[in-house]
Amino acid sequence: YEIGAGVAVDYGEALNWYQKGAEQEYARAQTNLGRMYEFGRGVPKDMQKTAFWYIKAAEQGYARAQTNLGSLYKIGSGVKLDYREAVKWYRKAALQRYARAQTYLGQMYEQGLGVDKDLQLAVDWYKKAAAQGYRKAEKYLNQLLTEQQVEAKPKPSETIELPTSEQPQVVNENTQEEQPAEIKPTESVDLPVTAKPEIIPDDAQEDKKPPHTTPAKNPYVQAAKLGDPKAQNRIALLYLNGNQGFSHDEEKAMYWFQKAAEHDNVDAQNNLGLMYLNGQGVEKDYQQAAFWLQKAAEQENIAAQSNLGLMFFYGQGVEQDYQQAAFWLLKAAKRGYATAQNNLATLYADGLGVEKNTDRAIYWLRQAADQGDETARKNLTRLVLDAQGSPLTDQQRVTSESSSTAYSLTDDSQAVETSANTSTQADPQ
Repeated sequence: YEIGAGVAVDYGEALNWYQKGAEQEYARAQTNLGRMYEFGRGVPKDMQKTAFWYIKAAEQGYARAQTNLGSLYKIGSGVKLDYREAVKWYRKAALQRYARAQTYLGQMYEQGLGVDKDLQLAVDWYKKAAAQGYRKAEKYLNQLLTEQQVEAKPKPSETIELPTSEQPQVVNENTQEEQPAEIKPTESVDLPVTAKPEIIPDDAQEDKKPPHTTPAKNPYVQAAKLGDPKAQNRIALLYLNGNQGFSHDEEKAMYWFQKAAEHDNVDAQNNLGLMYLNGQGVEKDYQQAAFWLQKAAEQENIAAQSNLGLMFFYGQGVEQDYQQAAFWLLKAAKRGYATAQNNLATLYADGLGVEKNTDRAIYWLRQAADQGDETARKNLTRLVLDAQGSPLTDQQRVTSESSSTAYSLTDDSQAVETSANTSTQADPQ
């Protein structure tokens, strides 16, 4: 009805059907309804209602609505002018490979609106959009390369591709006379959404750090401003933890993690994922958390692999998939990561994503317990006793029932450890 395809153009009818779809939370209909209000088609022009419907659709992850909403924030139409909000919504859509959003985000970096001016990032985003055939991006890219003499450096794709060739290890279950009780996550266990990361520096880096300094004199600051991603990640950690004369500032930490992550620093990508996961310096966004954790995990960041496994286990930011949970936990577990070893054992004990196998569960619990993982030690004790048909002693039962992590997935996010110059990890590395 709006475009007259097979029927006469009728904005009133178009509005009617868009409204019906929008009220059923259909993001595309909400976006189209917002556009009707934006251009006054079949209804008086109303930018506040436009913003209302764009927000409804954008919050469902609809890239076109996110882009349109970003533009409203950029010009202050229907919402208060806010360049940072514009960047936020452009970025959400751009990370979904929406070419128009990638172009607009490139413009924000080129002009320094809502972000520090960064011509290299502008080029990178223009290139992503241009590669999809978006003409405006090609135009802006050519202009920028000609006028500013910026090099078009290639960068890895920011799209998520789930692994297809490698599957979680499945071990055939041996015949057992007695089956152990199932290890399940307790209701109190959740993804690390309240973590307060802190730096646990390694000795080599500690020796190099000035004992008393200020942000203005910190040697990492200048390097970060010059675009060094390792320095940017380091500065973010200092702001996050309020160390070495830096005030605790989660928004500044978020800013520097974002800069470093966009420059493909794998540790910063893991850290940025946790910031989105925890809602530190930014609104909680599980989809963004999963996106950045997956980028880091695919580049062999062991903490990100473990964290991503939990995201798949709980289905937060991604569709719940126990096989994918096992896939990522196995990667980290094989590399000696205690938290992942305990969590992988949980999957084997319950047969989630892998064939149920008590021997494998016990094996991984022992691996984790030998590294001092307390939850793994408790799970191991209980699993072995249950497998043998032995009742728990009163002390064992008290210890188990008093621990929120007994018979659960390990969540080390309450005591996050990082190396001084690498990553904010939800699990110690």
